[in-house]
Amino acid sequence: GRRKRKEPESDGPNSFAAVEVDPNTTEEALSAGEQVPESAMGKKMAHTDKKVRDKAVVVLSKWIAQQSNMDEAEHLKLWKALFYCYWMSDKAPIQEELADKLSQLMHVFPNEEQTLLFVQTFYQTMEREWPGIDRLRLNKFYNLFRSFQREICTFLARR
Repeated sequence: GRRKRKEPESDGPNSFAAVEVDPNTTEEALSAGEQVPESAMGKKMAHTDKKVRDKAVVVLSKWIAQQSNMDEAEHLKLWKALFYCYWMSDKAPIQEELADKLSQLMHVFPNEEQTLLFVQTFYQTMEREWPGIDRLRLNKFYNLFRSFQREICTFLARR
């Protein structure tokens, strides 16, 4: 078979970038709750093919449901991948659908602490990346903000 890639640094066993996994088995590893190299998942999240990105979001959702101890740095890495996943989306209907999917990920985390970190790091990511968003993509990201705010209200209503 193929050689497995090992990331040079690991942030611990529960890190988003922790374990060596063949990039071809990313989906199976995530579904099983294992960690995958940040670069392998990042490539799938920012892929030019919508089908690859959509599949990565579904697999990521299953993985997120099993993560109860991610730290802020891991959430920031996650949001960087999600940001570029959204960046790659074209056409308003696709962007709206993806904005809803990404925003709804906050409801998948197994505990409130992880949900709150997910929300916090969303805003940190938007603050960090906002200066690099060109005027042609602003409406796209305004839509993501609207969707995210809607899901925050849903989350708060359920508390």
